[in-house]
Amino acid sequence: MALNYNYPQEIKGSRKLYSLFNGVKDPLGVISGNHAIAGDSYHLKANLTNKHFIFSQDKELVEYILKQNHKNYFKSEIQSVTLGKYLGNGLLTNNGKDWLKQRRLIQPGFSKVKITNLVSIMEEEIDKAFQSFNDETDIDLYNFFHALAFNIVAKTLFSSDIDEEKVKELGTIITEIQEVFAKEVRIPLYTQVLNILGITDKNIRKSKQAKHIIQSVLDRRRNSKEEKNDLLDMLIHAKYEDTQLPMSDEQLVDEMLILFIAGHETTANALTFIFLKSANIQKKKKN
Repeated sequence: MALNYNYPQEIKGSRKLYSLFNGVKDPLGVISGNHAIAGDSYHLKANLTNKHFIFSQDKELVEYILKQNHKNYFKSEIQSVTLGKYLGNGLLTNNGKDWLKQRRLIQPGFSKVKITNLVSIMEEEIDKAFQSFNDETDIDLYNFFHALAFNIVAKTLFSSDIDEEKVKELGTIITEIQEVFAKEVRIPLYTQVLNILGITDKNIRKSKQAKHIIQSVLDRRRNSKEEKNDLLDMLIHAKYEDTQLPMSDEQLVDEMLILFIAGHETTANALTFIFLKSANIQKKKKN
């Protein structure tokens, strides 16, 4: 017997076509427009796959799903499978008991004390980056904040065990993977197109290249036997409660790659938006 769900208002007809075709180049504009039409929650149905995608800005609904009733919800195939094939099986892509096990293992590394110890590294990278600012130079804020956030993640994870060229290489690989993944999520049947064109396999090879870079850093740290009190040290020495064994190298690399993704993308985008918005406000005041 098929279950009947009480979905929020559905976006249909020409507006649905508009959402599908413009959702890649202007996702925020499309989503905001749909909310203006349908309210705080709406859904789109993918007819070919018979899947329903719910969009919501209702804070009570979000709290119910993420906090009050989170045990009844799992990450979708978009995150666990589509993204997982590029990033492996870490906190971002994992589900259920395996996710909880990893979460408990890694959580101590992000305590207030641990983060405070990393502040000096963050301040050093910020000061270095802002030295390029002056009244006569035009700055691409998107590129600037992505590079800054990525460098901060690299240094707080690896201290000085990774050089600037490898950081840039990792940044390029991760950006390229994310660009493909974003289209794969937003455009129905795009996964099949990517498979046919060989782009999926190319992206998986890029992912393996990124993991190889991270593995080389991990090997260098182990061989040096240095204690640097950074996130990499914490991950290396963390042990599961039940077995008292550390993470495997494969799991370590997956978690570190995911920390790169989670640690720089949203922060960089938010900073870019804030600075651009502030600049526009100041420009209007002068005019």
